[in-house]
Amino acid sequence: MLDIETGPNVDAMLNAAPRARTEMDLSALHRLKAAVVLSFDVSGGGAPSNLLFERFGLDGREQEMIFGIDRALPSPAAGDMLITFNGRSWDIPMLLQRAAAAWCFAVPTLAAWGDASFERHFDVMRRGGARPGKGWSSLADRAAAIGIDMRLARGKATGTPASVRRRCTADVAATFLLFAAGEAVRRSDARFFGGAWLALAGVIRTDPALFRDVGYLAEHPVLDGCRVLVGGSAAYSVAPTVGLVA
Repeated sequence: MLDIETGPNVDAMLNAAPRARTEMDLSALHRLKAAVVLSFDVSGGGAPSNLLFERFGLDGREQEMIFGIDRALPSPAAGDMLITFNGRSWDIPMLLQRAAAAWCFAVPTLAAWGDASFERHFDVMRRGGARPGKGWSSLADRAAAIGIDMRLARGKATGTPASVRRRCTADVAATFLLFAAGEAVRRSDARFFGGAWLALAGVIRTDPALFRDVGYLAEHPVLDGCRVLVGGSAAYSVAPTVGLVA
């Protein structure tokens, strides 16, 4: 699971032809500011387990971030899945564009995801259906439908590195829960969704930095309902192996 955040690339803006700010191509004139990769396992009939957050952009250069993301993502050839929200139109194309601009040419995993099929790259936004004449629903609206207030999850947008990191982490977590809800319906298994949210809450609670950023999701009232969904089964009720790479 992947999400990125971008911001103005001052060097590119200085090199660009003068024009009104509203006319600038934000994709071409932005650079990578933060990224989060959330990995997890799904085996047999179980809920997601072994959650691992890898967060990039705390202090690293853009080139280091791009190479780190390339190493963190699974290979489509290995049969794994990449899950994003609007990643087919934004995250992967933007990462490939920044890789070229930053001379990060050895990114075989990112390149492979650029050519991956819809089956391998699961774009949660596109699975929700487009609004007639208005495009796709936003992540905030989709999250609201399952009880998540993204204003609380993301916090106040200040533009600081901490704020950008928090937003990126919150967006990945919300996308994970939207995927889990849809997958629970597909499987006709409520335990999948309940177990997924409990596993997410568990990994957030194990790390102070994660809890500071997205503790809202680890203390959400819906967790009581998630425990009911899993039926108190030892196989779902708690704490998978968890970890964090900063």
